[in-house]
Amino acid sequence: MTDVVHNLRNPLFALGGYMELLESQMDQPTAEQQKYVGLIEDKLAYVNRMVDDMLLANRLEHGKIRFHFIRLELSAFLRSIVMGNKRLEQCGQVHISCPELYLAADSFRLHQALDNLLDNAVIHGGCTSMEITAYQKE
Repeated sequence: MTDVVHNLRNPLFALGGYMELLESQMDQPTAEQQKYVGLIEDKLAYVNRMVDDMLLANRLEHGKIRFHFIRLELSAFLRSIVMGNKRLEQCGQVHISCPELYLAADSFRLHQALDNLLDNAVIHGGCTSMEITAYQKE
């Protein structure tokens, strides 16, 4: 799996470089050109993410992932994820309903998982609005 990921990353990295070069040579891109450049960048990011997920799944299967648990406040954590997720800009409204909850979690891995869920909701759900709810199960 590591070899497959490595063999996919090289051409993806090159494509990203070519896109940057193309963008730098476009003095005043039209709205249509900007649209297509944005679509290409989104697709490149999506494929890169799939490649990263393949490597992550392989590492998880072989016990090569180490978790670093910290105490975090979930509501603030969710807000930071929503604010940093570019794909959510496609949704009209995003509401977070979460009381003050503290948990022990690996913030990087939890962020990664929630970002994946949010991206998939937008990509596959035709997002016009989104409600993110968290609560403590009794």
